Amino acid sequence: MKKKLLLILPVDRSVVHFNAVAPPLGLGIVAALTPPDWEVEIVDENFDKFDYRKADLVGISSWTVNINRAYEIAALYRQNNTPVVMGGAHVSALPDEALGYCDHVVVGGAEDVWEQFMADFAQGKAQQVYRSAYTARFVKPRHDLFHKDYILGAIQTTRGCPLNCEFCYVTALAGHKYYRKDPAEVVAELAEIPQKFVFFIDDNLGGFSSRHEEEAIALFEKMTEKKVNKYWYTQTSINFAASEKLYRAAARSGCGSVLIGFEAENIEGLESINKHLNIKKDPALYPLYVSRLQKSGIAVIAATIFGLETDNDETLLRRAEFLKHIKAASITATFLTPFPGTRLFSRMQQEGRLVYGNYPHDWKYYNLRYATYKPENENDIAAYEDKVRRLMLTAYTPCRLFIRALHTLATTRNFIAMLHSYSANLKYRNFIRGKKNSYYKLRLVVTRLLMGNVSRVKKKA
Repeated sequence: MKKKLLLILPVDRSVVHFNAVAPPLGLGIVAALTPPDWEVEIVDENFDKFDYRKADLVGISSWTVNINRAYEIAALYRQNNTPVVMGGAHVSALPDEALGYCDHVVVGGAEDVWEQFMADFAQGKAQQVYRSAYTARFVKPRHDLFHKDYILGAIQTTRGCPLNCEFCYVTALAGHKYYRKDPAEVVAELAEIPQKFVFFIDDNLGGFSSRHEEEAIALFEKMTEKKVNKYWYTQTSINFAASEKLYRAAARSGCGSVLIGFEAENIEGLESINKHLNIKKDPALYPLYVSRLQKSGIAVIAATIFGLETDNDETLLRRAEFLKHIKAASITATFLTPFPGTRLFSRMQQEGRLVYGNYPHDWKYYNLRYATYKPENENDIAAYEDKVRRLMLTAYTPCRLFIRALHTLATTRNFIAMLHSYSANLKYRNFIRGKKNSYYKLRLVVTRLLMGNVSRVKKKA
């Protein structure tokens, strides 16, 4: 009889956060690396409320905002003498904290440590901590185990980011090494993903150097040559929009939307978070970059950050005006958040400027919606948050969102891009307001009606 490995993606329903739109690749990779004499099940609280079920081993992965729910589930199994192993960004940043709530932790990616952990576990000699070396190895996840109601499938084609933004956990946890999966492997994996829409979860798909750019173009050309027939999304840096050869190759391969971290429209703000690439590409050219991409058929999600250390009433107002007038298909506005593991968190902690300190309870505020560090000359944090949120929302009035949708349709000539961008803007507005997203099921139904799904992969026996 097979042993049971239960993998859990927890969601804290008491906290307002962005709904997940793509499946948890990390858990799928763990499942793929698990020996065949184990039965593997994934419980995803984005869709199914967790109910206790027996298992021989439980694996839990979590972001910071959901970590208390993760610890709650872990405690339930430990009370029943079931070993628990935890991983993910938060646990990788704070393994000592996590070990107070579980038996083992995986720091970093599972690709080069999970098989060793399972071998040690089978022999009864598993260590408390397993640390990834962040190698170039890529593992194809068990796509057949993900929940069927995800709008997007997911794939990872690169790992790491060569940039060094102070607020970002990627370089803090994975370093500056940048690895890319072989294009043939990417094409083969895309053929197995059931959804027509796919999210490339790469932290920076276009990379940073000319070599990275040529490698990305080679991937897009391979996808076009093999007629992959996917409508895909990703997140990348401003240099993606600055290279016509790159974004046109992406558009031909099926790229429908990219999220670009514009962060701020002023040099001082960008310097404060070490966003030197944006300075090099000139923030005055942001509107041109957006126009280029959308005319090529790629909708732009313009991401901005409020509450930078250089911000004051004047700069906050200018950023709100920037959001109103940038003609991107979608816009996001979040608070600068010092996530654990980042240089920003360490500095704010050393300077005594963190707003919250009752951890792990207070990790629930680390969802990009709260001011989690004390800005200069701001003593009333609640009033400051309210002021900033009201500025953010001036870009999300019904009239502005309607005009933005029409402009997206006119520039991209793509009804699907317009639809997804409009519903995304409604989601972002709800997030700022502190309301739960009520548009996911509508997007799911409309997406399937418009595009349908390719045949689903058969579940492994």
